[in-house]
Amino acid sequence: MTADGALQPILITDDESGDRFFLQKALRKAGVKNPILEFRDGADLLEFLERETAGRKPLNEIASLLFLDIKMPLVDGFDAMRWIRENSIVKLLQ
Repeated sequence: MTADGALQPILITDDESGDRFFLQKALRKAGVKNPILEFRDGADLLEFLERETAGRKPLNEIASLLFLDIKMPLVDGFDAMRWIRENSIVKLLQ
């Protein structure tokens, strides 16, 4: 939860729209109230994370959970995880 009491979003990154849909549906059925943000591939996710961490916002205020597909075009899940682990701003905020 953020300082203002808002729930952090759950990030779903998958190139298959059907997988994103069913995961979101399962989360809602389980009673998850967090906002859900969807990304088509790792490049979209990293663009979002770069924008959000630019203001040195703590990682736990950016997202509460990340679902990351491994096999995607452009930037796959392994490359996205590598960026998240290696990014100096993200490291400082963990």
